Amino acid sequence: MTTAPFATTSPTSISNTTTPPTTTSSTLQPTSLTDRTQNQTSPPVTTEETTTKDSTRPECSYTVTPIKFGLKITVMNFTTGNYNINISEVNGSETKTYNLQNSSLEIKHLKPCTDYEHRVTFIDSDGSETLCDSGQDVTGTSTLSEGDIKVVSCMSGYVCYQSDWNISSSLSTPDKIQCNRETQSKTWCVKGGNEDICSDFTSTFTCGSSSFSRTTFISLDFLDPSDINQTPPTGLPAEIKPVFPPKCQSLTVDYTCSENGKVNDYRKLSELEPFTEYNCTGQIKKNNVFINKTTPPISVYIKCGFKITTVSKNPTQTSIELSWTTTSDNCQRVLHTEKLSHECSCHETYNRQPTQIVTNPGRDGGRCTFTGLKPFTDYTCEVKPIYNNKEVGQGQVVVVKTEPGIPADIGEKLSVSQPENNVIIVTCKYFGPFNGPERKYRARLNDGDLFEKDKCEFEFRDLSYSTNYEVKVSIILLFGFTRI
Repeated sequence: MTTAPFATTSPTSISNTTTPPTTTSSTLQPTSLTDRTQNQTSPPVTTEETTTKDSTRPECSYTVTPIKFGLKITVMNFTTGNYNINISEVNGSETKTYNLQNSSLEIKHLKPCTDYEHRVTFIDSDGSETLCDSGQDVTGTSTLSEGDIKVVSCMSGYVCYQSDWNISSSLSTPDKIQCNRETQSKTWCVKGGNEDICSDFTSTFTCGSSSFSRTTFISLDFLDPSDINQTPPTGLPAEIKPVFPPKCQSLTVDYTCSENGKVNDYRKLSELEPFTEYNCTGQIKKNNVFINKTTPPISVYIKCGFKITTVSKNPTQTSIELSWTTTSDNCQRVLHTEKLSHECSCHETYNRQPTQIVTNPGRDGGRCTFTGLKPFTDYTCEVKPIYNNKEVGQGQVVVVKTEPGIPADIGEKLSVSQPENNVIIVTCKYFGPFNGPERKYRARLNDGDLFEKDKCEFEFRDLSYSTNYEVKVSIILLFGFTRI
C-alpha cells in the first residue's frame, strides 16, 4: 500500500530571527525547546555600543529536512567547531542531544508522522554559545509505509516487528513491549493470546490519518505450556483435562506421575491410587507425535469421598449388630478391592466406657457385632472406611440402645421389722441396675393379696398373733421382666 507523504507546516518561529545583539556578557545562555525564557539570565544592560554586530561571532543558521526514518539538519555558512543539536517530540518528555562535526547530520529512528522541536547551538572555543537561527523550530517527520517494517524473530512467544523508524506509537497494540536484545533494539513485539495460536494474527500500524495491517501466522511454536489450564482429577480412573488453544487441533498429552518421595517410581494415570500425593507432568503431542513441549507439574490427590449409608441396627440385651453399605461417586472401582476395609467401634454414650473395636474386611458393605454389652444402655457406634490400612474419609455415627434385660437380684437388701405385735413392715434398698425402663415393686404376704408400689415400702396390719408369715418382694419392669 502506498500512502501520501506526510505533510508538514511551518509554524511561526519562536526563535529570534534578527541578528543576536551584543550584550555585556560574552556568553549567550541556551534556551529550552518549548520555553525560550527557561534558563535565561536577567536581561543584560545594553548600550549604544552593544547594538552593533560582534564581528568576531560566526553567523549561525540551519535547515531541517524530513528524510526516511528521521530528519536531516544542515548548518548554513558552516564554521568549524562544536555544535550541539537538541531534538524532542512536541509535547513529549524525552530530549535527545547530538554533536555535530560536519555541516549536516542525519538523525534517524524517530517516530513517523510526528512533530519534533529542534535547536542548534554553536560552541565557541572559549565556551561561549551562539544559538543558530532556523526558519522553523518544529518539523514533522514523513509517513510510514509497509516496506519500512519487517517481521523478525526476537522473543519466544511474541510476534516481533523491526523498523528503522521508532514504531512504538504507530503499532496500535496496548501490550506491546520492546525487544530486550541489544542487537534488535529497533524491534517491538506483541504477544498474542492463546486464542490466536494456530491462526493468523494481525497487527495494525497507524501513522497520521493512514493505517495498514500486517498479518502473521502464529504456529504451535508460540504455545507456552505454562498457559495451559490443567484440571486435576477428582476420581478414578484418573484423568487430567488440559485446555489447549481453541484453534489448535489434534493435541493430546501423555502424563506420567510420581508419588511424593518416590521420584523414580513412575506411573500412568490409570495406575494412580486414591489418598496418595502425586506430581504429574505431560508430554504434548500433535497427531500422536511429540512436539518437544512439556506441561508444568500438577499436583494430584484423589479423595474418593466414601459414604457409609444404610446402617442397620440389630440390638439384643447384651449385643449390637451393625450392617451398612459403602458408596463412592468417583471411585467405583475401589469399592471392590482388597485394600478397602472398615472399622467399627462402640462405647457407652454417657459413661465413656472403653471402646470395643471390630475390624471388618468387608468391601462395599459389611457387618460387625459387639457382645458383652449392658442391657438397656445407650451406645455410640461408628463405622469408618479404611483404605490401605489408613483411615480415610468420614465415618457414620449412630446411637443404639440395647434391649431391656432382667433386673439385678435384690438379695439380702430386703429388711423386715415388727413395730407392733400384729404389724409387719417390709422395706428394701436396691442398688443394682434395673436394666429396663420404669419399674414397680410388688409384695405378697404368704399367698394372699398382691400389693404394688413405686417404692419398696410395705406395711401389713391386723395379723394373727404367734403366726409365721412369708413375704415376697418383686421388681416388675413395664415390659414384664421380674426379679424376686
